[in-house]
Amino acid sequence: MPSIADIAASKDEEDRLVYAQDASGLEGKTLTVVWPANAAEVQSIVKNALESRTDIVPRGGGTDLAGAAVPDNSIVLDLTRMNKIIEIGSDYAIVEPGIVLDDLNRELAKKDLFLPVIPSSHSVCTIGGMISCNAAGVRAIKYGKMREWVSELTVVTGNGDIISVSGKQLDDFCGTEGTAGIITRARLRLAKPLKRYTASVYKLGTAQELAERTREAVKNDNVIAVEYMDKLTCKLSGDEDAYKLFIEYESDEGDIKDPAEIEKRMHNRNIIGQTLSSKGYIVIEDPRIPHEKIPEFLEYLSGKQIPSFGHIGIGVIHARLKTDQDLEGFHEMVQSLGGDVSGEHGIGLTKRKYASSDMKNKIAGLKKKYDPENILNRGKIIDYETR
Repeated sequence: MPSIADIAASKDEEDRLVYAQDASGLEGKTLTVVWPANAAEVQSIVKNALESRTDIVPRGGGTDLAGAAVPDNSIVLDLTRMNKIIEIGSDYAIVEPGIVLDDLNRELAKKDLFLPVIPSSHSVCTIGGMISCNAAGVRAIKYGKMREWVSELTVVTGNGDIISVSGKQLDDFCGTEGTAGIITRARLRLAKPLKRYTASVYKLGTAQELAERTREAVKNDNVIAVEYMDKLTCKLSGDEDAYKLFIEYESDEGDIKDPAEIEKRMHNRNIIGQTLSSKGYIVIEDPRIPHEKIPEFLEYLSGKQIPSFGHIGIGVIHARLKTDQDLEGFHEMVQSLGGDVSGEHGIGLTKRKYASSDMKNKIAGLKKKYDPENILNRGKIIDYETR
C-alpha cells in the first residue's frame, strides 16, 4: 500500500479555500486536499482517515448543487487526476471516476459510440459524480438515468476495502452521494449516436395544456426529450409570455430539421439556470412530481412567483427561489403531491431536512455495512451516529 506521505496533498490556504465549496454555494472548512492517482492511494487515504477518525469528502468536478461535496473540517479527496479511459469495447467502456463526460464522449465518438446521459454540466461533470448522484439529462425519456448505464464498479469502502460490485449491489453506490464508498473505476454501457432527430417547440397558454401535451408526448416511442419553461422563466429570459415545450424526436416528426438549430435551442435550454441565477434566483430545487399532479404544482409555483423549467417528461421540475424562506412550504407542497425531494441533483446538505424515511433508512443501513465509523461524506443525506 502506498505511503500516505507519497500521495499528492496540500494544506495551503488557497487550496483549502477553493475546495471549501461546490456549485451549491455552501461553504465549509477544508482540512487537507488530496489528489490520489489510483485505487491503492485512495485505499491508503481511507485507512489513514480511519485511524484519525477524520471525515473524507469525495469530489469530482465540484458541480454538485446540493452541497454533497462541501467539507466540514474534512479531507477533500479530489478524484480528477484519476481520469483515464482503461478500455473501450464494442458496447462498453471502463473508465476512472475523474474523467469529464465531454472528454469521454469525444473519445467514444471515434468508435461511433457515446454515453447518452447528458446533464447540463456535461462540459465539467465527472463520471464518478454522475454515478454518485444518479444523474439524468434532457434525453432521459429515451435513455433513463445514470444507474441504467453502469454495469460494474470498483469501490473503496469506509472500511478501507477495495471491492467490485455489480447487479443489485450497484444501488448501494449509485445515487448515494459518496456516503458508502469511493468509486475508483466504472464499467459503463454505451449506445450508438442518434442518426437522425428533429424537434418542435410548442407555445401553450396554461399549465393544464402543458401537462396534457407532455402526457401525449411521452406515449410516443419516437420522443427522446421533453423539456419546458414556464411563463415566468420565459419572461426572465426575454422570451414570450407563454409556457414553452421543447420536444425532440428520433424521427422526422418535428418541425425543426436542422441539427445545428436543434443544438442551438438545446444550448439555450442548458443555460437557463445561469440566466435565472443572474436574476437573483439562486436557491435551486429539483423535485420529481407525478405527471398527474404537475398542473397543480405549476399553478402553485406561478402563484408564488417561482420560475421553473426542466425535464417535465420524467417529472423533474427545476424550480428557482430567491431565498430559502419559502422552502418549508415548498417541500410541504411537494410531499402533499406525492413527489420526491430530488429528481436528479441529490440530497446532500441542502435537502437533508426533507429526505424521505426510505432514503434515510437506506443510507443508515449502508453506513452500518460499508462505513461503520462514518468517515465518508459525514452528515450528507442523514445525520448518522456511529454505534
